[in-house]
Amino acid sequence: MKLSPLQLKHYHFTEFSVSAITGVSPSALTSEDSPYPPNDALSLETEVLMGSEEGTDDPHLFVIRLTITGCPKDGEVYPYKFKIHVEGVFEMKHDGDISLRNRLVVVNGTGVLFGAAREQLLLTTGRCVHGAILLPTLDFRGLARDEESPPIVQPGDTPQGRRQAPRKRTTKTIE
Repeated sequence: MKLSPLQLKHYHFTEFSVSAITGVSPSALTSEDSPYPPNDALSLETEVLMGSEEGTDDPHLFVIRLTITGCPKDGEVYPYKFKIHVEGVFEMKHDGDISLRNRLVVVNGTGVLFGAAREQLLLTTGRCVHGAILLPTLDFRGLARDEESPPIVQPGDTPQGRRQAPRKRTTKTIE
């Protein structure tokens, strides 16, 4: 086994909020095959921002900001609504094509951060009134695209003061 060329250097949460939905029946929160509420009643939206070192044509440090928002689908029963912002700093030890490097970072880095957010949400809701929820596994390969997107945050507004050129990568709703 060897190390991945993509290494997580640091991550932290900048927002983490969970609110219990009132009036939820305990019978609506269980299923025969899982101790967690079914995710088919969950409206889940993700937004991904990625930035790389400013002032270099050959970046190896990247910042990914992932926002996850969840609430019950219209007319459905789900025990919580939540919003999570998590940021991660990644180092990519890959000297190949910049476009390939960006795609590898955004797809794999977002998956790492989503897993961290899933685990934190599971732990937090485990002590909440309706019990723990477990987010579904998502496929972030759709983030791998060649086009550049316009900045939506100011360069320099990143963890640990690193200067970045952020790009909005996607917003998608999981239904």
